[in-house]
Amino acid sequence: MNVTMADTKFRDAARRVKTFSSFYAPSRLIRSVQIPAEIDMAKQLEAMFDPKNQMRRGRGRGGGTFSGGRKKIMAAREKRRKEDAANAAKMLQEKKS
Repeated sequence: MNVTMADTKFRDAARRVKTFSSFYAPSRLIRSVQIPAEIDMAKQLEAMFDPKNQMRRGRGRGGGTFSGGRKKIMAAREKRRKEDAANAAKMLQEKKS
């Protein structure tokens, strides 16, 4: 779980505290996360897994649409696949005859 935080205090191994307006921590460096008592975790988890919010989450851009170049590539691939299937059916018919 990668974490991006705002207005953070970072304490290094020598116990020196550094303040950051924005701080990113990759998952391999995270040991624990302290969540403030003011945050209702049950409510946050319900909101996070609410089916209404599922479409806004996830990777990528464009909401499942393809660019023009990607559409051309996929169309050519589909055309080749259909030709291959037709050729295979034709060869099977010739083999049976």
